[in-house]
Amino acid sequence: MNFCSSPTVLDKLLAILKTMNPRLVKRRFFQADSMLSNTERHNSIEFTAFRINEALLNRHLDNSNVLRGWVYSFWKDLDSFEKLGGGYALIKGKTIISWCLGVYRFGDRIEVGLETIKEFRNQGMGLAVSKICVDEFLSSGLVVDWHCDSENFPSLSIATNLGLKEKMDYELCKISI
Repeated sequence: MNFCSSPTVLDKLLAILKTMNPRLVKRRFFQADSMLSNTERHNSIEFTAFRINEALLNRHLDNSNVLRGWVYSFWKDLDSFEKLGGGYALIKGKTIISWCLGVYRFGDRIEVGLETIKEFRNQGMGLAVSKICVDEFLSSGLVVDWHCDSENFPSLSIATNLGLKEKMDYELCKISI
């Protein structure tokens, strides 16, 4: 469970949660509110990008249950996801190898989440699928928010390579429940 608060409240929160072994996590917040510059893709793997929807999730592809878990961990149902969120997945053969999707929506702002299957990391897949997804959100008039831990160097690299603007650093208080 995550708690984000001002430094003053954070100290009080840490004291209240002391028995739950809270830990502070440094985070960074990036944002885009206009189309991204043309990001070049240098992928060593051939893939096809698909919109994440019921038809894709019902195909019998490797990692479809993992992707379905992502969708349902952020959205109450697939209809809400398709209407308010959305996203894209990269497929190679019969395997979903990477995805980027809207994980939170409020008004004209959408936060994105990204995952690449371990065997396909460091090959440009995360950047490729993020570019497709973020461009679509921006072209529909949304402001895209990107949050990540300060130690998540792949996510920081993708945010920077996409041309997202860094807005702020902040800390979260994390507890395990």
